[in-house]
Amino acid sequence: MCSPTGVGELERRMASRSDLSHTISFRLLGPLEVMAVGKVLNLGGTRQHRALALLLLNNMHVVAVEQIVNTLWDEPPSSVRQQVHNAIASLRHLLSPFGNHVELHTAKAGYRISVPDEILDLAQFHARLVVARQAEVEGDVERAINEYESALELWRGPALPGLGGRHISGLAASLNEQRLDTIEHLLSLRLSLTEDRDLISEIVALLALHPGRESLRAKLMLALYRSGRQADALSVYEEGRRYLADELGVDPSPELRDTHLKMLRGSIPIDNVAAAKPSAPRPDRLCYLPHDVTEFIGRQAEISQVLAAMSDLPGQAVVISAIDGMGGIGKTALAVHLAHAVADRFPDGIFFVDLHGFTVGVDPLSSDQALDHLLRQAGVPIELVPKDSDIRSGYWRSHIASKRALIVLDNARNEAQVRPLLPGTGSAGVIVTSRRRLGALEGAHPITLDVLTMEDSLRLFTKIVDDGRPLLEPDATTEAINLCGRLPLAIRIAAARFRERKSWTVGHLIEHLDDQQRRSKFLTIGDRSVAAVIAVSYRYLSEAQPPY
Repeated sequence: MCSPTGVGELERRMASRSDLSHTISFRLLGPLEVMAVGKVLNLGGTRQHRALALLLLNNMHVVAVEQIVNTLWDEPPSSVRQQVHNAIASLRHLLSPFGNHVELHTAKAGYRISVPDEILDLAQFHARLVVARQAEVEGDVERAINEYESALELWRGPALPGLGGRHISGLAASLNEQRLDTIEHLLSLRLSLTEDRDLISEIVALLALHPGRESLRAKLMLALYRSGRQADALSVYEEGRRYLADELGVDPSPELRDTHLKMLRGSIPIDNVAAAKPSAPRPDRLCYLPHDVTEFIGRQAEISQVLAAMSDLPGQAVVISAIDGMGGIGKTALAVHLAHAVADRFPDGIFFVDLHGFTVGVDPLSSDQALDHLLRQAGVPIELVPKDSDIRSGYWRSHIASKRALIVLDNARNEAQVRPLLPGTGSAGVIVTSRRRLGALEGAHPITLDVLTMEDSLRLFTKIVDDGRPLLEPDATTEAINLCGRLPLAIRIAAARFRERKSWTVGHLIEHLDDQQRRSKFLTIGDRSVAAVIAVSYRYLSEAQPPY
């Protein structure tokens, strides 16, 4: 029940230059600058510059003191904490006249700056990329080109030059890589409109700065070749081959060699668009949910809690429902059922990621891996996904910022795995499931699942069996359900096995459930095992808290 992604609100926000942007603005896409009433503020020394850059790159999120220390000094001095405090105090004093727009908070573990997206050029860059990609998805290549150019106009040069330090240099390199990726994608789109002659000088200038970037070299070769300059195109390949061999000790990539070979064979037509790779068409409905269970039973109180919370959208804070309970209790079934039920409230998409926090034989996803899943579901080209973890998280938040979307994060191991995946605005909803109670997840509405009531257990068992045998032996059926502990997973497996054995009475079922050794084997079907689920719960939960 998901509708095509809408970006109207985002475009309106970008089109309107509010009074706020004329008061103060923060610039990371070039030299670090804070503009106030048309003038550049004096930020002080290098430490203040580095600290502010780090805080802005993590806008709206707490930055740990240890991370600030590693950013300010490659080799920290003994008085490091006091000097961090001094640098933050200096920034806080500098920004105090703009307290209505900018806040620099002290948190338990570090510091957090809160800057509206409208006055942070990096946030605006990501927002404009979202609009550009949407135009591309809709097949409007010319509009997409205009939007990509608008995003790139925010850059004033390489990001954060002159700040030094290993950590800041790495973050700046990641930003610059995003810029180059965007430039290359824009070039691909322009090549798709056969703007070959107009592009040659631009690509030559870029390649001079980045001679090892083979994708740029391939685009220059194609632009030259399709402009009738075949000899020049082949010469560009030969120059690249020598550079890669002499400077890096490697051969050209298969893609570059293939382009060269096609030119030698004359198999590239004049209107070839091999260099251009616009995004593949996206489905009209962004909906990544698993199917809803047909025999969902009970949980009405919990459903009412989530629906009541979702009714507050859109609001000032993201609505997070955190469902916890022991393995096999039905957390995923409830989350998926709820997501299907409220799908019409989220026209911009429903995302689903299994975080594998407690999956048998599978390592939990890192936050970076989960962000990759989410960004790919959102249709972000892989070449535009930032490599830096913190920037990737901010990129996801920027992408989802204006959308009415629902994000289902299933099987989370802990709060740290979940936090980087959360949106930063109140237009989205989040449902998280975990075997741990996520008490430290800020702003979450906790919902703890217990075993089913006997009434709901009987309804579930009877519905799956789908014949009259349970009704003929009500007392025995009650005993069988009690032997399953009223655990939904155990009831489902027992009922499915009983349904397959038409000659059995409920008494036969009890014989298998009443023996501990036989019960473990009996309550396993395919890749679903009650014993394995409980074993994993005990092993992981014992690390931090008593198991359920």
